[in-house]
Amino acid sequence: VMTTVQDWKINASGEGFENIDILAQARLSIPGVQQPLADQRQMVFDARAPVVEAPPSMNVSVGKPLVVPVRVMDDPRESFAAAATKHLPGVSGVDRVEWGIDTKGNGSAEAWQPAVSLGGGAYELRVVTTTLPPGKQTLLLVRAFDRAGLSDPPDRVWLTAAAVVARNCIEGRVILNGKGEAGVLVTADGPSAPKPIKTDKEGKFKFSDVDAGEYKLQATGPIRNQNYRSEIVPVVVSPPPAPPASALLPLK
Repeated sequence: VMTTVQDWKINASGEGFENIDILAQARLSIPGVQQPLADQRQMVFDARAPVVEAPPSMNVSVGKPLVVPVRVMDDPRESFAAAATKHLPGVSGVDRVEWGIDTKGNGSAEAWQPAVSLGGGAYELRVVTTTLPPGKQTLLLVRAFDRAGLSDPPDRVWLTAAAVVARNCIEGRVILNGKGEAGVLVTADGPSAPKPIKTDKEGKFKFSDVDAGEYKLQATGPIRNQNYRSEIVPVVVSPPPAPPASALLPLK
């Protein structure tokens, strides 16, 4: 004997079922068979959209990777501190979390990207910042869907982008009578105001990670009980991919 359930309904009082599980069972009684044949399905009536917790704003350096931490749960009965270990009635579970950038300023994302799940309701949004306008705020949108297809309006994260300052370095050598002198103090007066440094055993020095601009270099110090000083040498530091600025400082 074969039969197919083609149409059925569950009568509910009021406005229907909300945030509960229902077990639907179909039975077929056959004359002469003591136990009826049965099949059943569990249905989740989920009426709540997932809850998204994201930081309201973040500072961004253009060109540097940005990771935005996000927490998502599908029901207030769940806990971020301790993820649910068993199924809660009426909770279908988080299906996916997405993020997008509002590039046109109209409150919507042009494209949605998947978030990276870390487990336990924790997610990461790994954002490429190379296209963010420096010195301005950009809106990042985050949304989550549960397995019932429910989703609230996206959460908003304002990204304040600051351009990466172009830096380079200053290299050089301090010499006395044509030979490099170790332990000589070198100063650099310019935009970054770097701390004075001393030359190595070959008379070389290097100011690392200085802002672009013009600097004035000078070497001073006692050598074998006699004070020496170089002339002030100007150098110009250009942003990469330009090579480092260089200078030769002869002592007199």
